Amino acid sequence: MSAEFFVMDENGIMKDLLTITQIDKLVAQIKGEEKIEKHQDVTLYPIDNSVPKATTEKTTDMYVRHFNIRNWDGFKNLLAADVNVNWNGEMLTSADAFMEKIKSRVASFSNITYQLDRSVTEANRSAIGYTMHGKHDGAFTYKNTTYQPTQKDFEIREAIHFEVGADGKIKSMIVISNQDEFLPIVKK
Repeated sequence: MSAEFFVMDENGIMKDLLTITQIDKLVAQIKGEEKIEKHQDVTLYPIDNSVPKATTEKTTDMYVRHFNIRNWDGFKNLLAADVNVNWNGEMLTSADAFMEKIKSRVASFSNITYQLDRSVTEANRSAIGYTMHGKHDGAFTYKNTTYQPTQKDFEIREAIHFEVGADGKIKSMIVISNQDEFLPIVKK
């Protein structure tokens, strides 16, 4: 899966492109380590125009803000109780499951922050591309291997597609990143 953000000029010609791809998933599938059992239905349309763009923009902005300042109550309050999250192929189906996952990331990289690179919003849909900055200062488990802290700094890109309800709660999310980019950081 990939996320792409285009910047077009006034003539409709693309002048800038940011692409974030899950290369780790492709490599694992080629090696036979992972097998595609089922493809996720991904629909960014139809757009629900009954949700004001301003509502979606505010929720998307607050997602990044609450994460960066570790306002976990505010962060969880943005999520519908039954939020559906595809985190790099791992399916989570509740706000509690997502909170556990996001907090485990912070446990491995305690000073991690998101620096917004791109964002786009239309009615109830939005997408953000950002650079994660931080230091590997906690145990990190990936593909059944636990890596001890290396104290290495990192910058890794990630993207999220959001679907927001009229109440401003996130109904669904798709998180896209190349998890293999963490390996040079976590290996001593």
